[in-house]
Amino acid sequence: MKPLMNVTVILVLLYTVFCAVMNIYVAYMIPVSFFDLENSSWLFSYSMVTRFTSGSLGVALASLLIIIGFSLCLLVRDIRSFIIGLCICLMAYFATSELHAARLGYINNMVKIGCYVEDTVECNRMLGVPFKGKMSMYTDTGEKSTWYVGVAPKLTTIETLYSLPLVMCALLPFKVLELDIESVLSKMKRQGFKVKVVKKRNTF
Repeated sequence: MKPLMNVTVILVLLYTVFCAVMNIYVAYMIPVSFFDLENSSWLFSYSMVTRFTSGSLGVALASLLIIIGFSLCLLVRDIRSFIIGLCICLMAYFATSELHAARLGYINNMVKIGCYVEDTVECNRMLGVPFKGKMSMYTDTGEKSTWYVGVAPKLTTIETLYSLPLVMCALLPFKVLELDIESVLSKMKRQGFKVKVVKKRNTF
């Protein structure tokens, strides 16, 4: 039983390293700026993303992973443990980065620059065009309005689970196998965006 557990731990750690490398690769190949982030629409809940990036859940997750990572770096003094610890710290960063969540959303067609439903107050305001007479996506309580829910694209339960930042980071290696980077970059440039986009390279 103990050898099996040891093998499982080793495989998990090796996969963590592989995930970190794949996330670094995608972050380098698909630069995302704060301008992109501000002008993006999300099929899943953006507030769910911010719970991981700036909420207490995200802080707790990042802190736990960073503590584990630094412990491996400092307490176990060999290069393999240092690399694994560093990769765990990197995964903590990627899992709590709004820019990276948007990047993975572009890859999985769950986030786009521009709007999924253009005839809304929020979309027209984002694009810098008049929005008088348009309907809002949200009710007075902050919930998505009934009419918008009826016309907006929908995610299945599995897709909603997959949209969690940590899950997208962890499953990215499987997505990279079929990833067309040029197609993703092309979509980011043209998706219904009517103002001049000045992209600033932001590797991470």
